[in-house]
Amino acid sequence: QKLVPKQKEPEAETPLAQAKELAIDMPVDPRGFIDVYIDDEIALAVAEHDNIERMEGATLLAIESIARPKQKNKPLSREEMEARNKLEAEAAAEEVKMILGWLWDFRRLIISLPTNKFIAWSRDVKEIIARGMTQAKELERNLGRFTHLGVVMRQVHHFLSLIRELQVRAKNRRSIKITEECKCDLNLMLLFLDKAHASININTIAYLKPTHTYRSDSYPFGLGGFNHKGKAWRFYLPPELRFRASSSFLEHLASVITPWIDIIDGELKAGDCSLSMTDSLTSEGWTRKTNFKEADYKGPEEAAVRREVARKYAGQFSSL
Repeated sequence: QKLVPKQKEPEAETPLAQAKELAIDMPVDPRGFIDVYIDDEIALAVAEHDNIERMEGATLLAIESIARPKQKNKPLSREEMEARNKLEAEAAAEEVKMILGWLWDFRRLIISLPTNKFIAWSRDVKEIIARGMTQAKELERNLGRFTHLGVVMRQVHHFLSLIRELQVRAKNRRSIKITEECKCDLNLMLLFLDKAHASININTIAYLKPTHTYRSDSYPFGLGGFNHKGKAWRFYLPPELRFRASSSFLEHLASVITPWIDIIDGELKAGDCSLSMTDSLTSEGWTRKTNFKEADYKGPEEAAVRREVARKYAGQFSSL
């Protein structure tokens, strides 16, 4: 307990950010709780009464309770169960904390990518783009970084399939040329890195109660949708475009366009939570994650259109 650094004083002059209403019921204990991720223990509590002091001692007490105490007369020595170097460096109770590779600010309710990671990751991506060539190990390393980024920015998952496909092809080669499509996705990753470093509102990554609700649908001759206020749109496909795209693809387009109209009209703003609903499970899944392989579509034209729509969609929403 004596190794725990002194609690850092909160920024009393900075007002507490407002958390928004959740769509799910979460049990809240103001005395705090401790979550465990592999070998990391994350303790959170409201800074009142003796909550902080209790929280600081709770993790060490748990370790002491389950670990055999060290005894000098035992023939087999071992290290301390707690990581003492990390305990002294990182265990202080504070409002701004590095947790699982992200910098959390619980007073302002923002999360951001640390500066050292932003600089290193952005530099590596720019070098790959400028070089035009890469290797399997380099792609594998960057895919791990992009996956880490996708934990907070879910749009990232739409643009990893082409990079993964390139990484698989590169395994049996010394180096491989980067395709123009992959370059587009890597440039988009730089946009995501900029946004992650600038900070993201924690409200936007929680399961919030929607402030805007949308419904959309399509059929072979057109597509349309409406929002919760009754504003509706529809688009009739020209005869030469009918039956050229799959029904799921048209459903996906409609589910993207419907909230997009409110973005253009300035009615869907930063901090809002949108729920775009469709009667297609495939389309609903595509709003979360997509794979852009031409073999999965009716031709290269459909795959190219899907990619461009998704990139535009992700670029718009990364600014919210």
